Amino acid sequence: HSNDDFLLKSIVRNSSDSGSLTTSFAQDRMWLMEQARPGRAIGNRPLAIELSGALAAKLLRKALNEVTRRHEILRSRYVLEGSILQVDFDATLEVELSLESVECGSNTNQFTVLQKRIKRELLKPLDLERGPVFRCKLYRLGEDWHVLLIVIHHLIGDDWSDVVFIKELSALYYGWRKED
Repeated sequence: HSNDDFLLKSIVRNSSDSGSLTTSFAQDRMWLMEQARPGRAIGNRPLAIELSGALAAKLLRKALNEVTRRHEILRSRYVLEGSILQVDFDATLEVELSLESVECGSNTNQFTVLQKRIKRELLKPLDLERGPVFRCKLYRLGEDWHVLLIVIHHLIGDDWSDVVFIKELSALYYGWRKED
């Protein structure tokens, strides 16, 4: 058996009659921790990507939407049905990408200001039931210098998936950029 066979069997085993998927024990535990402390961002994880050079924000948003379209987990929502936590998917999710300029006074370090703003974003909870379970923000530090922040819930992301996300996002963005 290959690893792909195991993954397929795991997904099929967890499928319910309604088309939703049941969650794993780890997901149940993380969801319960969130419910025990409402309004807190217990499972939020930062993924910050530094972007240098001229930026095409529309292409970046297009690439974010394509990665989201390709990976169903990025469109997931966690809904309690009776006593069973189910995973539903939003087929029409559009990624929002807000832009915020990081301007500093003469005595303020721009990196310190950016860190504070990232921390502020991390402290905002994600709505696990309504979704999306991640959000994106683009910080402009200079004309050709940006930081893309993706706040992603641990229910759908870990270090390994961050690598996959960044590789796909980069390939799509730079591929489309060459076509422009």
